[in-house]
Amino acid sequence: MHVTAIDVDPRAAHMAFVQFSLLHIPATVIVGNSLTLETREYWFTPAHILGGWSRKLAASAAAAPEASAPVAPVATPGVPTQPVPAERPLLQLSLF
Repeated sequence: MHVTAIDVDPRAAHMAFVQFSLLHIPATVIVGNSLTLETREYWFTPAHILGGWSRKLAASAAAAPEASAPVAPVATPGVPTQPVPAERPLLQLSLF
């Protein structure tokens, strides 16, 4: 497990860095804005450095296939593919 934590507030990022370091969790703590992809500082925990996680993550990213075209959804037998009627409200956890 490797953690990547991003926060705008430097104080929260520093607190996360201390907790991850004390618990010996390999992590990258970033001070920045995840919505605008702005980064100001990177902090690597000792477990990240001692475990060689920079190399492991780079190898994993190189081995991952590139996302090309979106995959079309597969039709499941017995499940209708029509959208839900408009008069029925959609809920986040609606099962039926």
